[in-house]
Amino acid sequence: MLAVPDWPGHRAGQHVDVRLTADDGYQTQRSYSIASAPSSDQRIALTVERLDDGEVSPYLAGELHAGDKLELRGPIGGYFVWEAALGGPLLLVAGGKAEQDERYHKTIRESVDALLGAVSEADRILLIMKEVEGLSLKELEKIYKVNENALKVRLFRARQRVLKAFGAAEKKEDAG
Repeated sequence: MLAVPDWPGHRAGQHVDVRLTADDGYQTQRSYSIASAPSSDQRIALTVERLDDGEVSPYLAGELHAGDKLELRGPIGGYFVWEAALGGPLLLVAGGKAEQDERYHKTIRESVDALLGAVSEADRILLIMKEVEGLSLKELEKIYKVNENALKVRLFRARQRVLKAFGAAEKKEDAG
């Protein structure tokens, strides 16, 4: 837990930027999800995935001691939930011609298989359980034995890696 004087409080889904400054003045900054529940407490917990070649996470996960000072910026960001009180459309529908669906779906399946083949097995399994099988975050918490915020970070990073693979495939297609 980090004690943060004058912490304004946060909402679910927000993060903070952590900046470290070396003795020679070199600075580096990374964003970390807030893992603690929103409260008026002046303390927060962060979700930190230690990356051995990282500039910030090895310090946070292994070298930070009680009483050490960090530079934080935040809370930052959030998410949007469409609530009935907001009004507007309750159902969004999209579709196409039934005759074209089979060929279209085959092309999509092949593209998705290729993208999932471009990421690690761990990412592929997590994404399939969440996006294809429809497991909830609570169900995934039990499987992975980590908290919901850590799962959100893993899902976000897995999705980012799929998007990166998609961008690389598009560039390859455009060049070929």
